[in-house]
Amino acid sequence: MRGLLTFLLLAGILPEEYAFCQEFKAATLSLTIRDSCRGNRKIPLKIYYPDVFSGHESRSGSTDSVTFPAILFAHGYQMGADDYEPICRMLVSEGYIVVFPCTEKGLFPSHRDLADDIEYLAASISQLGSDTSSPLYNHVGKNLCLMGHSMGGGASFLAAGKGVKADAIVTFAAFDTRPSAVSAAEGITMPALVFAGSKDCITPPVKHQLPMFNALASSSKTYILLKEGTHCNMGSESKKCNTGERISGCHRGTMAGEEMTSVIGKYLLPWLRFYLKNDTGSRSLFREELKAGTGIEYIQSEPSGIR
Repeated sequence: MRGLLTFLLLAGILPEEYAFCQEFKAATLSLTIRDSCRGNRKIPLKIYYPDVFSGHESRSGSTDSVTFPAILFAHGYQMGADDYEPICRMLVSEGYIVVFPCTEKGLFPSHRDLADDIEYLAASISQLGSDTSSPLYNHVGKNLCLMGHSMGGGASFLAAGKGVKADAIVTFAAFDTRPSAVSAAEGITMPALVFAGSKDCITPPVKHQLPMFNALASSSKTYILLKEGTHCNMGSESKKCNTGERISGCHRGTMAGEEMTSVIGKYLLPWLRFYLKNDTGSRSLFREELKAGTGIEYIQSEPSGIR
């Protein structure tokens, strides 16, 4: 069935919006770009993308290419793209391109440099779809979401606070970086979704995510506290992160990363569909999931008059 749908999309028989009804397999691509304004700084990338064109040799020059919204995902401390396989594959299956900057992975990372990498990528992400030899050629959409976990969540706030052009921001167990992500939040007006875990002793919500959420200038923002959420199980399967939790004496949640990713998806996916794919019905679905959700607490702020 998927092969038939892909054929119809390629042939232009179905509109490209129909692509969002499919579930896509994930393919990966690694490359390095350079920021000439920062001493030609190298920014290695790992990209997860929908493998729409598997088995099709020719796609260059197509004017009917399917495009996908991009998600710029910033990793946590001493973590990398491979640690987020569960959430990456969930996002790609829904029709998103997920781009990881693989920088600042050492013992003493610079939060400012990671934020600058995010800022540079956000400004140049459309170029990833301009290379005719790339599997992303003509498939990178215009809509962009900043996303990050822990240090990467805080760095995403730093980048967004500098005026990065994006359509939305999502964070998981975000860390209040240096410089302060809380202070940066005061300049963020884009729609925001902030996930926190009640069992997170690495970045306790009351000291990190709640102050960020409260400081946000966004007219539409939602805070979701996952009662089985730890610092590491929100989209991550990192052994290093889990070891850090044990050393810190954290109480372990009852859900592994992949299971928690499924829980997160109930809220994240309709939210993204609304803000990145202009699916108006998904706003109501998101609210319904919040109201019906068990094992969560939430705070929501939206412009008056929106129902």
